[in-house]
Amino acid sequence: MAAATGVGLRRVDQQNLGQVVERLLRESLAPSTRRTYCAAQGRYLTFCAEENTLPVPTNGDILCKFVAWLFVRDLAYQTMKSYLSAVRHFQIMSGLGDPFASEMPRLQYVLKGARVERSKFTPGAKRSRLPITPAILLRMKDVLNRSGSDYNNIMLWAAVCTCYFGFLRSGEITVPSLSAYCSKSHLTMNDVSVDRAGRRPLCPVVALLAYLAARGSREGPLFQHSDGRPLTKAAFVDQVRKTLALAGVDERNYAGHSFRIGAATTAAAAGVDDSMIQALGRWKSSAYLVYIRVPRERLAAISARLAD
Repeated sequence: MAAATGVGLRRVDQQNLGQVVERLLRESLAPSTRRTYCAAQGRYLTFCAEENTLPVPTNGDILCKFVAWLFVRDLAYQTMKSYLSAVRHFQIMSGLGDPFASEMPRLQYVLKGARVERSKFTPGAKRSRLPITPAILLRMKDVLNRSGSDYNNIMLWAAVCTCYFGFLRSGEITVPSLSAYCSKSHLTMNDVSVDRAGRRPLCPVVALLAYLAARGSREGPLFQHSDGRPLTKAAFVDQVRKTLALAGVDERNYAGHSFRIGAATTAAAAGVDDSMIQALGRWKSSAYLVYIRVPRERLAAISARLAD
């Protein structure tokens, strides 16, 4: 028995204990919590980049500004709290101390103010996510065209068109954070097959061809910045909202899911068969019906096409 135990210990000693620690730390969170924290940390890194602030070590002043940054982007109070938990986890995983080990009364007051402001809306009601329609897409395109044909505008327009015409969630064309890219689970150049382009003002093929010509054959995620950084979901949604605001659209009711909602809504208004909408959106049940924001009794009378 003693000999067997000794062999077991030697095998453990031969392992890279650092890798074991990383595995155990990873398993300390449920998969759903890991996904939430990953998305939250992506937003935190975007905030730090915009504010020219180092992500770690953090402090009460930085966290107060982060809450304000989330607040103006219309996130719910509970979401803000979960994002702060994600930042705490991020700092601890970085090998630093718990930022919440000491009291932060100013942060607590800021959070309380956010809760009060959010409670002014109908209690328990979620703000509706409005659909991105072809008319809104054209207004966004006009803003981007007037802003110049730089790389970021070309990339954003291609991502917008891919999201809308593909009935996609924004998370399906982006990565959760800068360090979370995986070629097996995120879109790459190998996933793109382009048919001939159309002549309509809204054509995803034209948008993708323009982007691919600017992007080149670099490895990595399909949508990436000119320096190779992957396009994160937080950055995509932020850029979409900024473009909507410049287009004169109240951006507060629009999010990454608005493209998927808009595609389903417009397809239904075009008279596309329900089973086809379900297939295009890859819905496995009739859940797609909650995305359609057009009264059902009017659908048969509407004949405009998806891109009209």
